Amino acid sequence: PLPPSLFALLSPVMADQQQLMEDFAALPVTPASKSAFLAGLPLPGLVALLGDESRVELVCRCIRKLFSPGTDCGTEQAFLVSDGAWLIPAGLAHGNMNVRKTTIAIIVGLLPIEAHRAWLRSQGLFLQLLNALLDSNMQVSHAASGAVLEALAFEDAAEAIFVDSKKELAELLVDARDSTMQLRAVETIAKAWQISPRCTELCRTTPAKAELVRMLDSDDMLLQLNAVEVIGYLPHGDVGEDILPRILDTAEACFGGGALPTRLLDCVAKYVASGAGTGEAAAILPARLCTMVAERLVAAHQRATIGTDAEAVDLLHVVATLCSSPHGVMALHRSKTLAPVAGTLPQYIQSLNSASRLSGFAALEAVAEAAGAVAQKGIGAEDAEVLGVGADLEGLAQVAAFLFKLSKSSIQEDKVGALCCMRALSQHAWGLKSLFAIADFLPHLTDRKAESSKRALDEKLRVVEAAIAHPDAESVLGANSLELLKHFASTGAYYTPQSGGEQQPVVATLGM
Repeated sequence: PLPPSLFALLSPVMADQQQLMEDFAALPVTPASKSAFLAGLPLPGLVALLGDESRVELVCRCIRKLFSPGTDCGTEQAFLVSDGAWLIPAGLAHGNMNVRKTTIAIIVGLLPIEAHRAWLRSQGLFLQLLNALLDSNMQVSHAASGAVLEALAFEDAAEAIFVDSKKELAELLVDARDSTMQLRAVETIAKAWQISPRCTELCRTTPAKAELVRMLDSDDMLLQLNAVEVIGYLPHGDVGEDILPRILDTAEACFGGGALPTRLLDCVAKYVASGAGTGEAAAILPARLCTMVAERLVAAHQRATIGTDAEAVDLLHVVATLCSSPHGVMALHRSKTLAPVAGTLPQYIQSLNSASRLSGFAALEAVAEAAGAVAQKGIGAEDAEVLGVGADLEGLAQVAAFLFKLSKSSIQEDKVGALCCMRALSQHAWGLKSLFAIADFLPHLTDRKAESSKRALDEKLRVVEAAIAHPDAESVLGANSLELLKHFASTGAYYTPQSGGEQQPVVATLGM
């Protein structure tokens, strides 16, 4: 403790410093406020206060504001470059988490200026920033990851991280002493993969991909799940033949539903839907995925004729992901699994279980919409394949009446889900026929007053627009019905007549 006489002398100074810091931390930063603050408490003195545990958090807030993006930090940065080489290493090694995070923020503040990046490189501070990825505190590790990614946007900083620190970076990526921290480092490199062409080239020289494969082969389910999440950051061209087959191997060893098999299959489904890949990744891989999904979905369909099946819900999500593009639905067709998959969907649409029903909506909408886009997307499908896709899905016509029933539901999720599926079905001639053959379908579709939500009105308009856009609309619907739909579309989803009520002509439907 300080002698009473010395404490009496310092107390007013400490109180003034405290008030100065509190005011600066609370008020917006301006050049005037920064000048006034530094005049009363120069930066070296401010840094020295980090030794006082009771003031660490307040001091950190002040330092972060001094170096915050969008403010003039020239004076402080000049101090670091000329006299502050000790500050960053000391800050990164400080026992207080807030100090370490603040030090990382200072590094980020130095990055925009080329001379400062050169100084950071000359001091070996990019390597210390990399080492902070393995910090025992997740907040610090996350801050370091963000700082590394910001640094990699600059080519000279990327060279410092990948070239100057190549050996240390490789050791860091394969350090399995703490799998969580190792995964953070691998995740950072995966996120950096697409920052620039040079970053892609440099990332490929690291053992990051090899470590992801090793994690997939491990017996730790949580590690496998996290590895799949990280793989999602890689560009499609870098996850083809060397990683995706391993993912499918792991998925084949997983039985039942759950997060792991779902994420494994979903990862491959995204790749197939992208249409990327050559060699096995473009030929054998889609067929393996489609066969696995179809076999498991059909088995789940047979297990649960009533109620819900958790694995089926997960698989329906994978189907929706796979058919998010025409490439996915073509992969199902070419592997002869589209018809079996489509055949299970009506059951889930009609399920009494909400999770099964909503998953069924998502899958049906994705499948029907992707199939409708096959002929227009120029993905290499031949005429026979286009016809084959349509034939595989014609069994979905049976669900039209139930969708119409749900479109009148008071439950918003059911109503919107049904309308979305009806829009997707309207992209096919068989879908138009099945929907417009239902008595009262056309009057209900064009009745704006029946809806109480904006979303439902929007979805009704989308159904109408899809029906009008079909090349065979007039021959399937008839001239009068088509004219009514065009009038509805031209006046919009929210049209309200000024007086006399909306006049709707009485027209015949296919059900009459």
